[in-house]
Amino acid sequence: MRKPNIGQLVWSHGRFGGFTVVRIDTAQGVADIQAAKRAGIIEKNVPFSAIHPLDLEDFSQVAVRIVRNA
Repeated sequence: MRKPNIGQLVWSHGRFGGFTVVRIDTAQGVADIQAAKRAGIIEKNVPFSAIHPLDLEDFSQVAVRIVRNA
């Protein structure tokens, strides 16, 4: 991802679940992200390259497919 926006919903390699971007540092190319479901837990200095936008439409389609196959 090039540069996330503060407040943007994202997912990250090696981490489970959705996150919200709470701080960005463009000079270092990193962001701090907070787990959407676990308030207070912040992953610091996550490289922009490891952060991807969370497309809620795609996410919901995956959830529907999982439920259908269960």
